[in-house]
Amino acid sequence: MSSTMSFTRKQDDYNKVINDCDLFICLIHTKAGKYTQEEFDIAWTLFNKTGTPKILIYFKNDAVPPDSMQNSRKEFKQKIESLQHFPDSYTGYKDLEGKFKRR
Repeated sequence: MSSTMSFTRKQDDYNKVINDCDLFICLIHTKAGKYTQEEFDIAWTLFNKTGTPKILIYFKNDAVPPDSMQNSRKEFKQKIESLQHFPDSYTGYKDLEGKFKRR
């Protein structure tokens, strides 16, 4: 994805890429930003219409104190669970790599 200026919102360029994806991976650490949530909504809508992209969601578990977790993380997790999807967790990149290799 190019970082050049665009006549539209750059996020719109990123969102268009989701239309061609077979796999959508969402990694959440301390927050679920508005653009991450926007991307998820696009992927979810496409998945419901076409069966793709496959959606994987991972919440990072580490030594971050719970009070530093933002409400957006909790609200996003609740949203995902209300869709009857139960996200996975990971502790770091090695753990995440192992999860991908086992798929």
